Order: sequence, then structure tokens, then C-alpha cells
Amino acid sequence: MDHHQKQLTPEVAAEAKLFTTELLGKVVDEGVQLHGGRGYMWE
Repeated sequence: MDHHQKQLTPEVAAEAKLFTTELLGKVVDEGVQLHGGRGYMWE
């Protein structure tokens, strides 16, 4: 995206959404692995 451009294009928005969604999944998985699933599921 051009830094001088005022509007976000649909293509760049889709790329950002894909990137953040995939990153969120990795972060959540890492947190669950780190805590051994204790904070994820209480039985």
C-alpha cells in the first residue's frame, strides 16, 4: 500500500485479515501449549 494513499484497498484489507487471523491462531496455540491446556479446559 502506498503510504500517501488515503484509502485501504480491498486486496490489502484481505491480506491484513488473513495475516492477523493466522497469527492469532499461532499465538493461541502457543499459549495453550505453554500452559499444558490448563487454562483452556477445566474439568
